[in-house]
Amino acid sequence: MHALETGNVLPQQWEMEFFLSVLSRTYIKLKTTFDRHFVMHGMTAQEAAILVRCSEAIETSPGGLAFSLGRDKGQMSRCVQRLETKGLISRKVSSRDHRRFVLKPTSSALRIVPGLVLTFENIRAQLLAQITAYEIERMGLVLNTVLKNAEKMRPDTKSL
Repeated sequence: MHALETGNVLPQQWEMEFFLSVLSRTYIKLKTTFDRHFVMHGMTAQEAAILVRCSEAIETSPGGLAFSLGRDKGQMSRCVQRLETKGLISRKVSSRDHRRFVLKPTSSALRIVPGLVLTFENIRAQLLAQITAYEIERMGLVLNTVLKNAEKMRPDTKSL
């Protein structure tokens, strides 16, 4: 029996908890789905996204990639290091600012990027099948609001 049926939880509260539960499960399933499709390329979906962004940019940095992909700099540095180890990204000191690194895809990376882009497009088409442009727009607005609210939250350290 659900808490809603016993009268212990208001319907609105139950719906909010259900929404957050679905959102969390969706994130996990999406990450797993994307990563499974990029295993055949020998990388994670995040590494593939980095390669695609590097190939699109004339010049980029780990910080620029972190910002554009919505990741933290530490996570980005670890991914860039793995791609560099695989010979897919080269890292050079910037000629304009010697404190910064410039990332560029190697010729090996440029050969596989079209396949990575196609994989992203196929996954996107399958995931968003039967969802209208209006629904996607509305969902994007809702998820963006949840993201902004989460970014503003601070844990209550007194209760820890």
